[in-house]
Amino acid sequence: MIGFLRGAVFCREGSRVIIDVAGVGYEVFMPERDMHMLPGEGGEALVHVHTVFRDDSISLYGFASQERRSLFLMLLDVSGVGPKLALAILGALSSRDLLDALARGDVAALQSIHGVGKKTAARLCVDLKERASALFEQSGFIHDAPRGGPAVGVASGSVEADAVSALVNLGWREPDALKAVSSVLAESPSEPTLQELITGAMGRLAVKKGG
Repeated sequence: MIGFLRGAVFCREGSRVIIDVAGVGYEVFMPERDMHMLPGEGGEALVHVHTVFRDDSISLYGFASQERRSLFLMLLDVSGVGPKLALAILGALSSRDLLDALARGDVAALQSIHGVGKKTAARLCVDLKERASALFEQSGFIHDAPRGGPAVGVASGSVEADAVSALVNLGWREPDALKAVSSVLAESPSEPTLQELITGAMGRLAVKKGG
């Protein structure tokens, strides 16, 4: 079973990306939000993977973090939700907003996602409400936290604010994301790009979690 892929981005189109790992190109399907976190072609990427085996195919689904992969697997536990729909849900909502909607039973928020009908939205809320509530609290998220605002101490519209916002959307706590981004900035000899900030901060966050 493949747990993750580390390699160069060979090409990407729509929801699929090909990762070159030691000369072998792996086709991976990813949510739109996670796809945006990848570097440009030729850049090194670390993609967490879930493999789906079918009678006529083997498909890889990739995510920017283990947390995002766990959300994908949680969605697949719901009857009527397949990999494509789970990707659409993760692409439409940030991790925080998805867990919040499930925990509050917000059928309307889920139904607004393309491909999610009223019955499926209701089933998601019923089946995942308790698990989502637990994950929401474990992640340090707050149900009534403002959406879309810049992190405290970060200028709105700055590269730093954009990096923190991207990391929060991927499921990390805002204080941790801000600390990691600030650390990357402090250690960079020159002004890093948004992608460099995000990639560097993700590395620090992964080390912190592992430690």
